[in-house]
Amino acid sequence: MGSKRLCLVLVLVGLSVGLALGQGDKATVVGTVTDSTGAVIPGAEVYMTRTETNEVFSALTSDTGDYAFRALVSGNYEIRVTMPGFKTERRSGLKLDVGQTYRIDTALSIGEVAEVIEVQATAPILKTETPELGQVIDNKKISSLPLNARDIFGALGSLTPGVQPTRSGLTLGGGVQFNVKGLRQSDNNGMLDGTQISETNGSLQFFVNPDAVQEFEIKSGLYGADYGIKPGGQFSAVTKSGTNQLRGTLFWLHRNDNLDARSFFQKEKTEFKRNQFGAVAGAPIMIPWLFDGTDKAWWFTSWQSERINQLATLTGTVPTADMKAGRFPTTIIDPTTGNPFPNSTIPSSRVDPIFSKLVGFYPSPNTDPSRGFNYTSDRSTANRTRDEIIIRLDIKTGEDSTWVRPFSVERPRPSPS
Repeated sequence: MGSKRLCLVLVLVGLSVGLALGQGDKATVVGTVTDSTGAVIPGAEVYMTRTETNEVFSALTSDTGDYAFRALVSGNYEIRVTMPGFKTERRSGLKLDVGQTYRIDTALSIGEVAEVIEVQATAPILKTETPELGQVIDNKKISSLPLNARDIFGALGSLTPGVQPTRSGLTLGGGVQFNVKGLRQSDNNGMLDGTQISETNGSLQFFVNPDAVQEFEIKSGLYGADYGIKPGGQFSAVTKSGTNQLRGTLFWLHRNDNLDARSFFQKEKTEFKRNQFGAVAGAPIMIPWLFDGTDKAWWFTSWQSERINQLATLTGTVPTADMKAGRFPTTIIDPTTGNPFPNSTIPSSRVDPIFSKLVGFYPSPNTDPSRGFNYTSDRSTANRTRDEIIIRLDIKTGEDSTWVRPFSVERPRPSPS
């Protein structure tokens, strides 16, 4: 009866979500099981348990004593190794980060299986299986460090050695606007849950809610062929998954020009209101009288909205009244004769009638030209309204497999006139 209920849930989920993902958002654990003399132990049972959900994944060691767990969701784990004739060894407190490969070797002692040797992990697990370079930004940094406009990629990207903002990134911010090891911005690749969300120029199509992100990784070099779309940095974010307990947060962030200082280029402060609000939540999938997803199936959802009302300050150089009349402060050469016009003034008979009509559209100077420009405009609007939804479903389908289906959509909405 339980399998029928699980199949029904899979069918319902399959009808609502259809997004194929890669495996670049997972962690891998490999290792070798030996005895106290160093001889390999084939046929030993190895179990990986994710502590947040009580998911258990199992594997048997090969003839060479090796085992491997691939495509593990990042998080906290416990590993347990058993073999008849040997004491059981259990190691807890293992933190697996996104996109990393870890080696955990185990040496069993002779004894009864019922005897358990407890090992509490206190030092980071060595990552010796791959030569790749990079850094993982964990959830604590994501939730604690300041994020301008709540942009994870743009605010945290330069925390990795060899990564620095581009010239446009210094002024515009956002996305994956970085040079990684000297490569161009367009060489970067941005991913969310293993799916590409960056455009050909390196900018992002989707700005993920920081409250929905479990980890954020930047690979800067020597990564595997599964990241071979582009040669630059691989910027990868992984969303959270539901757990056995109902958990969620609400947030609202507000920025107001009444609390800001006037910028150097402004004659007076301009209108600026930014509101970002939303919620995240996750729990086991529950269908009353039909299915209880505790330890088997979980949902997670995130909703974020953004409302920006802003008058942006623009500066530039426009023609003066004398220039519009054909009078210039420097010498003007007559292109037909090669001689200068008298008094640096173009005769009205030589002015194109189309120019006479178009020049009236230029505004008059309103700023001291000694500042490098003679016109300032505070009437350029930069309004933005958009909504973002993320839904993630994790369903354990077997002893060593989990079915994961993230679905995300960002919908820009027409700005108010």
